[in-house]
Parts: sequence; structure tokens; C-alpha cells
Amino acid sequence: MAINIENIKINPLTTNIGAVVDGVDLRKELDEKAVKQLRDAWLDRGVLFFRQQDVNEQQLEAFLNYFGEAVPEPSAGSYGGNPNRAPVHGGDTGRTKAVAERWHIDNSWIAQPPVATVLRLAKVPPLGGDTCWASVTAAYDDLIEPLRDMLDKLTASHWMAPSLEAMGTVATNNDLQATHPVVSIHPETGRKCIFVNEAWTRRINELPPEQSMHVLAMIYSHIRSPLYNVRWRWTAGDVAFWDNRAVQHFAVPDYEGGRIIQRAVMAGWTPLGPKN
Repeated sequence: MAINIENIKINPLTTNIGAVVDGVDLRKELDEKAVKQLRDAWLDRGVLFFRQQDVNEQQLEAFLNYFGEAVPEPSAGSYGGNPNRAPVHGGDTGRTKAVAERWHIDNSWIAQPPVATVLRLAKVPPLGGDTCWASVTAAYDDLIEPLRDMLDKLTASHWMAPSLEAMGTVATNNDLQATHPVVSIHPETGRKCIFVNEAWTRRINELPPEQSMHVLAMIYSHIRSPLYNVRWRWTAGDVAFWDNRAVQHFAVPDYEGGRIIQRAVMAGWTPLGPKN
């Protein structure tokens, strides 16, 4: 039997971001009204959490297909993994930690970054390992107007190489980079979103290097404010589903021992800024 709207309860976690969804078993079919209810909540809250879901990678992809198209993980192919399956990451205590411990948008170094990501923690560490998400729409709204006006006109280069190097891998492909607006327009909500991030943004193109460095540092500090953040303490089986157009995330690297992560992404979009 399909899950319908009467079974679903959505409980916001903070003023600006995050909600826990109860009454949904991700192994079961969702009816049309339930999908709309979840989509509306997802667009409003940025990230939704589903507790203790007993699902495999194929079922995660099936859930994602209600909202878009599940596609191969861009970074899986780039790292030499199997690009034709939703990857399962185990024991991410070394190479992937170096990237995930920076605030980031998934794969912003490609021309069309994924619209969304769904992630399940199949195995959690004994202690620590929380993940934080930040609303870059709320963060943008709280900037003073002259600063918003300036950022609206700028673009930035995103590059995979620095984070690859942090993982101990030498980047050999100069094509792993893209240019995006510093501020993007969310295509469904119409809200403006900060679209630069610590992991992948190389520089603001219209500014001299030193000024670019200082402006980016200010933006990153602003995004880290608790006003725009939600922090999730994982239990085994928890699922997070987030909108890469409206949020950034950060994996707290305070854990030891391996984690096992199941993950899938949605087909990409082309970020457009106010001047476009």
C-alpha cells in the first residue's frame, strides 16, 4: 500500500533549516500527494531527515526518482570507482574526511552540479561523526544590501584539484573545474542562494586574488553562523535528503573508526545568477 499524506508528519528542527519526517518507510511507494508534501517541505527546509530506514542503494535511488532523476555519482567516476552505481563508502577516516570536513556543495566543480543528495549512514562510529547543514538562502538574506548588490554581479571558479590534493591525490585533469555565479537563483523557490564554498571554490573571478581571498573568507565565516545551521547526530539507518541548490554541509571529523555510507545524487542543474 502506498504511503499517503495522512501518514506523514513533518517537524521543523530550527527556524531556518531542517525537519524530521515521521510516518515514511522509504521501502514503500509514495502516492502523488505524499510526494508533493515532501517536496514542499524539502524546498522550505533544505534538508529532511528520516530516522532508522532499512533500505539499500537501489531503494535510495528509487526514492530520489520521485523528485528528479537519480544519476551516477560524479566523484565516484573521478576517483576511479564504479560510475554506474550509487556508491557505498566504507571507513571514511582518511581521504574523504579531508574534503567532507570543509563546508561544501556537492560537486560544484562541474558545470551542472547535482540538484540533490540522499545519504544513509549504515554504520555509525561509537562517538562523534555528526553532520551539519547550513541554509545559504537565509545566510544570503541576512547580508547587508550593499554587499548583496556586489555579490550579485560576481562569478567564481570552482576546481576539484585543491580537495583532491588534501586527500593525497595529485590532480592531472585541468577540466575538473567550472565557473558559477557567486549568488544563484533557486529555480523552484526563486530565492537567492550563496553559491561559493570552502571545498571547491578557487577564487572570485572579477576581484584581484588578495581581495577575492578576503571576501570569500568573510562569506565562509558568515555561513558558519549557528543562525543558519542544523546539526544531526546519526543513528544507524538514518537518511538525510538535501537540496544542493539551497544548503551546504559539513561532516564533523571528530570520530575514529569507520563509517559505512550509502549515497545517491540527482541529475544536475545549471546555476544562474541575478545578472543572467
